[in-house]
Amino acid sequence: MGATTFGSDDIGRHAYAVLAGWRTGVGAVQGLAAYIYRGFGDPIMQLTVSQDWAGVGLSTSEGEVVRATERERELRVAASFQRPRSRSLLSVTPVLKVEQFHYSVTEPQVRLQDPSITDLEAELVLGFSTARGYPRSVSAEKGLGAALSFSHQRLADDLQSWRISAEADLRGYGSFPVFGYANHVLAARIAVGASHGHRRGAEAFDLGGLPGQPLDFGIGVTVGGGEDYHLRGFDSGVQRGDRIVAASFEYRAPLLLVGRGYKLWPILLDRISASAFVDAGSAWRDTDEIRVLSSAGAELSTDWGVSYAIRYRFRIGVARTLSVPAEASPAWKAYLSAGIAF
Repeated sequence: MGATTFGSDDIGRHAYAVLAGWRTGVGAVQGLAAYIYRGFGDPIMQLTVSQDWAGVGLSTSEGEVVRATERERELRVAASFQRPRSRSLLSVTPVLKVEQFHYSVTEPQVRLQDPSITDLEAELVLGFSTARGYPRSVSAEKGLGAALSFSHQRLADDLQSWRISAEADLRGYGSFPVFGYANHVLAARIAVGASHGHRRGAEAFDLGGLPGQPLDFGIGVTVGGGEDYHLRGFDSGVQRGDRIVAASFEYRAPLLLVGRGYKLWPILLDRISASAFVDAGSAWRDTDEIRVLSSAGAELSTDWGVSYAIRYRFRIGVARTLSVPAEASPAWKAYLSAGIAF
């Protein structure tokens, strides 16, 4: 439950978005405020302030895991340098963050020695893409996309406690005509991550959950999104570790080009497409046995036009888990997500 407002000036130099909501289950306010300045041309500057809540598991000194509530507050400043060409785009984005985490537990007999942590983080994101599509494409049809990110975090009250992380994401697309209003697409993705800590734990990567893309407000401000290392059919965090790899393969087919709305309402159903997929991945630590999890399924996607200018995609899917954790059994799972999977 929440509310949002956003806007920009006539020439697109300034843009902003503010969101606030009440997180049910946690019973607390979460929100985000973002400002983008394009007056320099290059780079594009962005300032974001946010507060979010989540339920996590913490380990006590006795090795017992207790449930806790995590409050995360973040200040983020980024500058995006871009080099667009007719068939490619290269971007370099340095980012500075200040993140504060506060943990609280409900068990009265459990006391946290240090319930608050403040992180200072520097990140560098490199992106390159030749992927492209066309007005009626179900997704990108041709080309490659690659992203590399490197981050370095230090505790604000103990600068000798640090960790470094590196992540890579590679995507490829190919297409061919069969039937329908656009080409059929074969899409593949592989993502890897690794982290190392000094006098503190390495970053824990979560495997599982749904893929997706942020909802775009049409002014360069986006919110939401999917899991970085998705595995459809499994809950987020089904495996955790400081090493991770996840891969996906999809076949995407156009079905119907609708392009109709209801009377003068500013919303219309644009098109319908379908896809079949296979996901696989694993997350582990040095002492863990590597176990690969996998799933397969299908999705039905609907594209909606809002206010005759912005298009949103929603995906209804069903996934069957194949290779599962030792204590689990294969099962079916239905879900709803937003945006293109990748």
